[in-house]
Amino acid sequence: MFLGGGLLGLLLESKRIRRVVGSDCSDHGAGFTLNPLPALVIFLLGVLMSRHHQHSRLSSTIHTQWGVLLAAAAVSRWLTYIVFFLAPPRSTAPTRPPTEVLTAFCLAAGGLVFMCSNRDTVNYLERIGVDAMFSLTVTVGVTALCMSWATVVVAVGAWAKAAQEAEEDV
Repeated sequence: MFLGGGLLGLLLESKRIRRVVGSDCSDHGAGFTLNPLPALVIFLLGVLMSRHHQHSRLSSTIHTQWGVLLAAAAVSRWLTYIVFFLAPPRSTAPTRPPTEVLTAFCLAAGGLVFMCSNRDTVNYLERIGVDAMFSLTVTVGVTALCMSWATVVVAVGAWAKAAQEAEEDV
């Protein structure tokens, strides 16, 4: 799935291949392409993992949670494609609709839930009596805190850069 989907995605992104086939419609400005293959592969991975048989009910529930988060990330990315298809960016500056925040959040939360889905962690959670909803709540909270921190760091960096440029102009 990853090899075939990745190869096809790369071929669809190739300017040389698009030129040979006579199609140059995938670039919608700001360096963002409407290649659906990465989102499709992530969606299928999410669906497959959400149905993957596990050794316990808790483990199956946790796998379902991260599978749903991956599928939700793919759907959010497809919504981005729809937004860009209906209203292409007018500027060459990087632009991302709010659906990209949802995509990033679902991928990050899904990754953390995946890390909680290993056998040793699940066995520990079962031993201390923690259910899947509690672990998902903690994971979503940690994801939100990490993304908040990253936003603050990027904002402080942008502020510092603007202040430095303003100082150099004086």
